[in-house]
Amino acid sequence: MFDNRLPVFLPLFSASMLFFAASGNSRADVLTVDDDDPAADFATIQEAVDAAAEGDRIEVGPGYYFADSKSLVPVVVIDGKSIEIVAINVDPAMTVIAGQGIRRCVEWSDADGSCKLDGFTLDSGYSDTDGGGLLIDRSAVEVQGCVFEGCTAVGSGGAIASISETALPPIARNCRFVANTAGVSGGGIDADGGFDLFDCVFENDTSELYGGGIHVSGDPFGKSNYSIVQNCEFHRCESKYGGG
Repeated sequence: MFDNRLPVFLPLFSASMLFFAASGNSRADVLTVDDDDPAADFATIQEAVDAAAEGDRIEVGPGYYFADSKSLVPVVVIDGKSIEIVAINVDPAMTVIAGQGIRRCVEWSDADGSCKLDGFTLDSGYSDTDGGGLLIDRSAVEVQGCVFEGCTAVGSGGAIASISETALPPIARNCRFVANTAGVSGGGIDADGGFDLFDCVFENDTSELYGGGIHVSGDPFGKSNYSIVQNCEFHRCESKYGGG
């Protein structure tokens, strides 16, 4: 009897073990950040990003987050990770990522899953190329409830520059773009390959060529991605050659 039953019992036991192991590995973690609370997991957003795994959520307490290194790398760099970075205070003015006029605030690249940046002010970001506040490079990032203020790009995309080759373009919801500037196009946003905007406000954004508020151009990778602009407002945006 035991010889007949044992081969059946062992595979079922092994399958159960594998199921629970897989379920445990797929659970997303929540990492906490606060620049003046020692109870938080990390003091900087970058430390939390470095420790995060795919699908994790980073919750950030109120504070003024900047980079104090001598190098001009962005304040936050996310490379190849699909994660959520969320400010826990509902007022974006309480949680600031500051470029201090010398560096980009956030750079997000090569993330092929769901990504979110929620509830921050990105202030005084600077890039000598594109994307003073935020550079999105081949990543489907959803930006929600954020304020981009006083960001500058020598190239395009004073607040945000995006290059997209994914089926789902980046999205901005309920964001404000205030007094951002670009030396080429897209004082607020410059997007190659599609960018969807819902309930956003653009104020006093300027560019030297096209699109004081936004500038969207064809997909450089040959795909036909369309952009949606819905319920958005544009106030006093200017460009020299059209599309203020």
